[in-house]
Amino acid sequence: MLNVHHIAAFSNGGADGNPAGVVICDPLPDPAVMQRVAAAVGYSESVFAAPVGDGWRVRYFAPEVEVDFCGHATIALGAALARHAGPGYLTLDINRARITIEGHLSGTARGASFQSPPSRSAPVAPAVLDDALALFGLTFADLDPRISPAVAHGGRDHLVLAVKDREILRAMRYDVAKGRALAEREGYITFNLVYAETAQLIHARNPFPLGGVTEDTATGAAAAALAGYLRDLGWPHGGSITIRQGEDMGGVAVGRCNHARTRCQHPCHRRRPHAPHPASDGGPRHDDAGTETGSAWPCLAPAPDPLAVCRPVRQVGTALVLR
Repeated sequence: MLNVHHIAAFSNGGADGNPAGVVICDPLPDPAVMQRVAAAVGYSESVFAAPVGDGWRVRYFAPEVEVDFCGHATIALGAALARHAGPGYLTLDINRARITIEGHLSGTARGASFQSPPSRSAPVAPAVLDDALALFGLTFADLDPRISPAVAHGGRDHLVLAVKDREILRAMRYDVAKGRALAEREGYITFNLVYAETAQLIHARNPFPLGGVTEDTATGAAAAALAGYLRDLGWPHGGSITIRQGEDMGGVAVGRCNHARTRCQHPCHRRRPHAPHPASDGGPRHDDAGTETGSAWPCLAPAPDPLAVCRPVRQVGTALVLR
């Protein structure tokens, strides 16, 4: 019998947030068992962790599919591990990367900080963009020209569509079956629809049809992808960004990030200060991962600038034990 902890990440004042199922066990169950448990729990993701060597092997499952990385479930796991193994740093081996996490635990709150997988971004093919706009009933006139549509990667690929009006975001509707077909065809883990109220305040909605979830209330992986893309654009974040999500679903999840004025510790920067990161796909992308609390935010230095100083991002959030 697996013991499932129910923990909400990105809780707002002790309420709301995005719940995840958390299972700490040894060893990990068979993948089919983990998939059945995730389906029975019914949250957008459940996370399973087992001690292996000097760290933890971690796998994430949505109700209908395994995913490589989930930010809010990682925060929930970090909070659970802080209680299970004590506060401090741990290493997590996820499907496509190794990340570090620090669990926090006090008499009144619990949470976690972790280093996200590397992020990158790329343009959207015109035909794919046409299909995505049709899916959500949007036109080019609805888009924010400051944030062009992009495929943003933060553990997996997310399609970013920025709209120019809050009411357009509030009215978002789509056909889930068609959304899943498009996500499967293009390899998108989620669609990330956003509205920038200011340079430091962004509202987001995150359809997740690939996982059998119409919409997610808070998404750390999508936040990582979005932050990496804003970094590539040279977005004027002014040192911090707040993302509000879930408001149009009747709740709210808040992620706040602060950009530390410290030099990035990516190996290429330790070898040659101020150098841009090498792109893993051979393209002109500036890849990095930053440290954060509450989600998976990479550094936000603009990609094209060879003299840019990378600033790791720290996002503040909490985890709420539901049952």
